[in-house]
Amino acid sequence: DIQDILSQVSERGGPPSPLQVAILSETKRRHVDVLKSLKPREQTILSLYYVEEINYREIGEIMELTESRICQIVRATLQKLAKRMRD
Repeated sequence: DIQDILSQVSERGGPPSPLQVAILSETKRRHVDVLKSLKPREQTILSLYYVEEINYREIGEIMELTESRICQIVRATLQKLAKRMRD
């Protein structure tokens, strides 16, 4: 997996091999594709939480939803992402 590749690169101390670069590039592309497949509301909520580091209560105020609903959406979206990454 990607963590194994990154740890191998850091252990060697040198630049990654062409195969490692290709694997990392493909993994990144796959992550981006999966994230783009989310609904706009899901993308916004995850971005606010993980990128902007805004808590559920504040996101709820911004999105006009309850804190509990934001928590439910985040949980369901993360489960959806995990399933799509396995497929």
